Amino acid sequence: MTRPLNYDMQELGFLARSSRVRHLGHSRRAVEVAIAAGWLTRPSRGWLATCAAERDAVIAVLHRGVLTDASALGSHGVWRGLDRSIHVLVPPNCPGLVCTPRVPLSQFAPDKHATSGVVKHWGTQRARVTGQPDWRVSVVDALASFARSHSEEMFVAAVDHALQTDALQIGEVPLLFDILPARLRASRRLIHGEAESGTESLARLRLRAKLERLGHRVDIQVPIGPHRIDILIDGWLAIELDSEEWHSSQRLDDLRRDAWLTARGYRVERYDYQQVMYEWDSVERAICEILRTARPARAPR
Repeated sequence: MTRPLNYDMQELGFLARSSRVRHLGHSRRAVEVAIAAGWLTRPSRGWLATCAAERDAVIAVLHRGVLTDASALGSHGVWRGLDRSIHVLVPPNCPGLVCTPRVPLSQFAPDKHATSGVVKHWGTQRARVTGQPDWRVSVVDALASFARSHSEEMFVAAVDHALQTDALQIGEVPLLFDILPARLRASRRLIHGEAESGTESLARLRLRAKLERLGHRVDIQVPIGPHRIDILIDGWLAIELDSEEWHSSQRLDDLRRDAWLTARGYRVERYDYQQVMYEWDSVERAICEILRTARPARAPR
């Protein structure tokens, strides 16, 4: 029995090839009725969309491609670093022409971050995963592209977050590194799926690179009583990191948590997303100075 068209469009991410919709059992007549009713549109030849479709995905379709790299990661709910470009995977034989949108782009759902232009990647998409929307590559393929175009620490942070959010399954990690060039495969040793945000992964990588060669110990997601500390250095310096999605409503809970840890002998330092991403040198200097001058006389309880 054919499911309702609106249900299938939702399952496909609100944007799908017309051929895919027909394959699911929906007739041309049903599509025309939905278009006449106003809830379904044709953004480009061969494509159908509702107003809930991601605007970046519609732009990718208009460029005769699909979302890849950081854009695909964002659509999967995976951390994408600072990259706000619209990355489009275009077939090698595509002439590069941009289709004229049949409906205004303003009708579609905007990205929560302002985007900054289109970056095209010429190549062939691997076989689509069963059930995967037509307008983006898989998480594995998006990460593989991200690895080639971004720094190692950004790539590791993206993989950590993909594992943490279950967008990437642990069994898919070998496949990811198998399709990467040999020069990028050494990054696998840095993957740590317990990091809860890309910000935390970046801080972990940077602090370990700086501090462990100086004899300090850096642990992440350390359970202390009812809490988990993002990063714990030498067993007493607790580093808490607020992600990009941190909200002021969390402030009271964070203050209570910090007070609980301080009362048990821990030194708590808290840094936000902006500091990690744009002011890391000052963060690192502050942590090093604390380690040099403020070591407690006894271990925390």
